[in-house]
Amino acid sequence: MRDRTATTVASPLGLSKTSMWREKDAVEQLKQAAYFHRQVAWLQDRFPEAKLADVPGLVRLVDRKDIEAADWSLTPGRYVGVAPLEEDEDFDFEETLRDIHVELASLNKEAAELARRIQRILRNWGYDTVTDQFNLLGKRARGSRWKHQTG
Repeated sequence: MRDRTATTVASPLGLSKTSMWREKDAVEQLKQAAYFHRQVAWLQDRFPEAKLADVPGLVRLVDRKDIEAADWSLTPGRYVGVAPLEEDEDFDFEETLRDIHVELASLNKEAAELARRIQRILRNWGYDTVTDQFNLLGKRARGSRWKHQTG
């Protein structure tokens, strides 16, 4: 991941705040760290001695006799079986739902701010009404689809 701490992004939408990039990068890094932590915990739970072992529904060590008995089929389902149903005792549904709600609220706030910026830019370009803006978008879409149009 690129270090954006010293990068300033200039755009027509006015997104030139490096702090916004740093904050988003930090959040993404925390999400990635949490994901990898869950994966490590999952692996350590199933392979506590860090050695390949039989785990129902996941892996089974077989020899040639077992493979021959299965008519030389290497389909994993013939060997590993079905994993027993697990319930995650530590899973907090309410907390997860709260986290999702907070993230959604943040994304909605960001989307509203971007929409305001786009509206302001379109007004500065002379497209004052929604009809003008739709006409602009329609012209650009038709022009890019069939032939190049200027103006």
